[in-house]
Amino acid sequence: MTHYIQTVRSRALPGRQTEYHDWFLFTHIPAVLSLEGFESAELHRLVAPDDAPAEFLCIYQLETADLQATQAAMFAAGAAMVKSDAMDVKATRVDVYSSASA
Repeated sequence: MTHYIQTVRSRALPGRQTEYHDWFLFTHIPAVLSLEGFESAELHRLVAPDDAPAEFLCIYQLETADLQATQAAMFAAGAAMVKSDAMDVKATRVDVYSSASA
């Protein structure tokens, strides 16, 4: 198994930060963590600079022998997950990292 970190940078639509935060924390993260390979998640809110393109950062810890299969399963499951219309979809960015020290 290989360890990965997946980051999701996102933001809420104007005036909908609380709704988006609650959806992400109490609906979206539990749904993602129910998928095989996703071990944990931490949600953070940006404090500076306040004009950055993303307001939230979610850091997922993954353990998988097949990253492509894990990501494919996540995207397939995403179609059935509860979505939030408070999310600024255009501002969302997903990145995956592996250890640079190995």
